[in-house]
Amino acid sequence: MLKVLLVDDDPGVLDVLQHMLETQHYRVLTAQDDRVALEWVQRERPDLIITEASGPGIDCAEFCGLLKEDPSTRDVPVMILAALPLLSPVQRGSACAVLYKPVSTDDLLSAVRAVIDEAVQGSPRT
Repeated sequence: MLKVLLVDDDPGVLDVLQHMLETQHYRVLTAQDDRVALEWVQRERPDLIITEASGPGIDCAEFCGLLKEDPSTRDVPVMILAALPLLSPVQRGSACAVLYKPVSTDDLLSAVRAVIDEAVQGSPRT
């Protein structure tokens, strides 16, 4: 079962996204701040991280940068969930995809499948 880590400071958003993903048999981990998210990443090794573009703590570019600095997490794909379509390349960091709130179930699941498929194809294990 593939693991997805959701990071958002809004528990309502986490609940909705978690439900969308669990209905498709993903194992979902949630975190309301970046510190907890980084702990989950080290402990659980998710297959994908979906994080909000901005919130309390570090921004998504810095979050992605911390993941890329660590050899054990640098290959974990990151998707950004943004409220506004104004992300610059610097704000986007090394994220592989950006979705905009509100996101439909179909759009979320399509993006998740595409990102995971691309990560698996690019994996040195294949």
